[in-house]
Amino acid sequence: MRHRIAVRLIVAVGLTLAVGLGVGAWVAVRSLEHQVLGEVQDGGERLSDTVKRSLRYSMMHDDREGVTESVRTLAAGQDVAGLRIFNKDGRVQFASDPAALGARVPTTDDACKGCHSRGAPVASLDLDDRTTIYSDAKGRRLFTLIEPIYNERDCSSAPCHVHPESQKILGVMDLTLSLAPFDAELEKFRTASLVAALVLTLLIALVIFWFVHHYVTRRIRVLLKGMARVSAGDLEQPIRVLDDDEFGHVAEEFNRMTRSLSEARGHLLHSEKLAVVGRLAAGVAHEINNPLTGLMLISSNLRDATDPSDPRRADLDTISREALRCREIVKGLLDFSRQTLPQRRPARIESVLDKVLQVVRTQARKQGVEIVEEGGDLPEIEMDAAQIQQVFLNLLVNAMDAMPGGGTITIVRRIADGGTAVEVDVADTGMGIPSDELHHIFEPFFTTKEGKGTGLGLSISWGIVEGHGGTLSARSEPGSGSTFTLRLPVKAVAQGDAAAR
Repeated sequence: MRHRIAVRLIVAVGLTLAVGLGVGAWVAVRSLEHQVLGEVQDGGERLSDTVKRSLRYSMMHDDREGVTESVRTLAAGQDVAGLRIFNKDGRVQFASDPAALGARVPTTDDACKGCHSRGAPVASLDLDDRTTIYSDAKGRRLFTLIEPIYNERDCSSAPCHVHPESQKILGVMDLTLSLAPFDAELEKFRTASLVAALVLTLLIALVIFWFVHHYVTRRIRVLLKGMARVSAGDLEQPIRVLDDDEFGHVAEEFNRMTRSLSEARGHLLHSEKLAVVGRLAAGVAHEINNPLTGLMLISSNLRDATDPSDPRRADLDTISREALRCREIVKGLLDFSRQTLPQRRPARIESVLDKVLQVVRTQARKQGVEIVEEGGDLPEIEMDAAQIQQVFLNLLVNAMDAMPGGGTITIVRRIADGGTAVEVDVADTGMGIPSDELHHIFEPFFTTKEGKGTGLGLSISWGIVEGHGGTLSARSEPGSGSTFTLRLPVKAVAQGDAAAR
């Protein structure tokens, strides 16, 4: 299955090469054949002229034995299949084959069709019309050239001849050449072309197979393994990026997708956890709120009725104090369970921050904490100002708690994603959060304050921010402080999406 691309590509390229090389070889063979036949034709004409000149002397002196001997000698040359001389009536006067002497050659003979089939006198035919290629009874290809023997002036005026001056053609010389050597060379060329085409096709097929296997199949296999891991629920193992090519870009996008899915799954699990805790908190809070109020009332009355010197008064103070602490936890649970949809109105982050800073600056100065603001003006966004103010207040209080001996809180405002979102960093120089605890800080009841706090502040803040379609994230290095980043969209998301938690 995974080799199907390589097979299809090899077949397609192989067929294309076969057709292309076949057409190219056919054209090359035809061109070579045409060139060879042209050379044969030119060589035949030169040979024919040489024969005529060789026989001229003997014919002028009517030396028939000399002409016969010359014809046999010339016909014995390489590639000459036959030589005949006809008179004007078509009777063979001289021939390389003695059996052909005196025979009358019909015009339908293969050697004569080239001229007589055109119905034109041989004297008026050009070289192409005077040549014929045919196959004999043995299947051999032969080339025949018809050369007219003209009644030249020396011939018509000679005392030994009786040809009148008005007779233009005295006879015809028929020179036949064998094309076997040329056909053998053409066959070798055809075979060599076929072998070269097959070898080239096989070589290209091997190169394509190697290329597809090395650069395509292997990378697809890596992608398939990554997809299988994602299907099995493993979103933490990235795909190895092999090269900076299209497959590398696909792998990078796939890794980016799995990271987004992992974050989305984490948000979904956290939202489900918060929803479950919220429902549980609401039930628990309503069940223990009234008994807790009665306990506080009774302990307070007993304390007032007890003499200040009574040692039990300290125990009653502890009961009242711990009951009040329980009440604060119950109040936090009720606030957590009663999170409502944000009532968005156009507002500015700077205004919300100013209100929060007015509340915390006095305590920050007492604690030796300096608050620094950075960044320019942010665009107006749609938000529930009261809820976002609660988020900033919780972040600033946590930052001050992380620096009991003083330090610096840096608030950085910036525009993100080309103006479609705003981000605010709240960074402290405190003790930081261990890496094994960092991913738990938004869980309900998880706290790093060692007995101080309920562990619900960041969970409530996370829910508020998510309800606005934004994100709340944290990064920290132990000993170097922590940075919380609040990110909100400039334009509010749909109400249903904002409520999806």
